[in-house]
Amino acid sequence: MRQRSASSTKRNFWSHLTLCGIIVLGAVVCLTGPRNAYSFVLLPPPPSQGMPLSIDLPTETFNSLGRGVTSFSLLAEGAASAWNDIGVGLSPDHAFFTKSTPRQRDPCAGIDGINTVTFSKTNCGLGWGDVLGITIRRWFEGNNVFEADVLFNDTAQWDAYSGPIQLFVTIGQVDDFTRTALHEFGHALGLGHPPGAPGQSAPAIMKSKSTDVDSLQPDDRDGAHAILYVRPTRDFRIDVTPESQTIRPGSTAEFVLSATATLQPGIQAIDLLSLTGTCPPNATCAFDSLELTNATPVTYKVTTTAATPIGQYPQRIVGIGGGVTRLTTAALTISAEVEEALARVFVTVEDDQGEPIPQARIRVKHQVTKEKIKGVSDENGEYVSPLINPADYKVICKQAGFAKVKEVITLAAGDEQTVNCILDPIAAEE
Repeated sequence: MRQRSASSTKRNFWSHLTLCGIIVLGAVVCLTGPRNAYSFVLLPPPPSQGMPLSIDLPTETFNSLGRGVTSFSLLAEGAASAWNDIGVGLSPDHAFFTKSTPRQRDPCAGIDGINTVTFSKTNCGLGWGDVLGITIRRWFEGNNVFEADVLFNDTAQWDAYSGPIQLFVTIGQVDDFTRTALHEFGHALGLGHPPGAPGQSAPAIMKSKSTDVDSLQPDDRDGAHAILYVRPTRDFRIDVTPESQTIRPGSTAEFVLSATATLQPGIQAIDLLSLTGTCPPNATCAFDSLELTNATPVTYKVTTTAATPIGQYPQRIVGIGGGVTRLTTAALTISAEVEEALARVFVTVEDDQGEPIPQARIRVKHQVTKEKIKGVSDENGEYVSPLINPADYKVICKQAGFAKVKEVITLAAGDEQTVNCILDPIAAEE
């Protein structure tokens, strides 16, 4: 956390919030570790797969005071790249920070597996005061799952420049976004503040008081290299599709999980999947398999009932494979108003000559609840179902004198699928 001091020179000191254990709010540092002759403090180490940053910052460019035409998104990427340049860990990893697709999530809401970097109008619901930014670190016991979110004060006066802190008579202090991002990303990768004299006498971006230092220093490098972090020789990630769903009480949500080995030789199978999020009350949550491989996806289903309460239920799914633990998340909302998430089936019924069959009986059967929607085809051999919840359905078409036709379909939110039933006549017995 970077905060302005009350001194007349408007010097700043930096600290940060830490969440540790499962999950305990801590103050500044949960754990200190080895340090060199003058400075750095080590926090619990970062995740072994490095840290993909979801940078949700403005991409609009502006003419900065000292770093040319740039944007806050580019400045954050540059700060992450600066740490990559010096490397992180005992065997320095020069690709520790990566950029992931920005995903709109609330960084103050708890663990979601996303390392969000964003501006915020509040300090997780509190006033910012003189604070410019905070880093929130979270992990499960044993460091199996880790996350770091970085929030910047949206009400501060930001720019980008090098050298001395800029003070203006009319508007006061203008803060350099780059050095603040460097400092907060240092917390994210596992560095605390120097513990005091003589540590505070050494130039470092991680010092608790702001100075004219605007780039990483040898002390910052030494700290990064002392972090107990080694990227594994094999790893995987779990992707979930879709990332969010909204359904009505009494319907089913399906999420498809797929695995990708990200480092060779890779992990061939994720041995165990488990839910750490909230299964809604009066609902069942289940995987169709607990083994996920690179070639075989797993379907995760949440089946609700009419008694399932309306609300938001984050689904956090943990996979363990080859001694590596990874997390993926999906957002599930139960709502009484989900018209945009419903689906519809169009059915055409014809004989083997392509002629429409009117008055054919149509059944659309939910594969889980077994509920049926019944109808008949019109004079053109067509039938349109009412709006129904996304799920797997069996469509059945039958008419006297013709062989029955069945087809199983999967309806996603907003789908409008057409099923063509071609009925073959039943040969008359001689």
